[in-house]
Amino acid sequence: MSEGTPLGEKIPRLRHGVDLTKLGLSAEEGFLVSRIDGATDIKGIAILVGKSVLDASKILGRLERVGVVRYAD
Repeated sequence: MSEGTPLGEKIPRLRHGVDLTKLGLSAEEGFLVSRIDGATDIKGIAILVGKSVLDASKILGRLERVGVVRYAD
């Protein structure tokens, strides 16, 4: 994630070519992934999924580590 952008304003994007069905995502992770549209920031996604920005960020961090998510430049 870029250093200068506040946490809630970072915009996650799905990586192309990732087969989500083979990653064994939890229901929580899968639901959050389903809300990533490449335009909505973490704060907006947190609202959509009923999580705090911190909790959504933790889930997105796990998704980033397994190669599902990247962040907009």
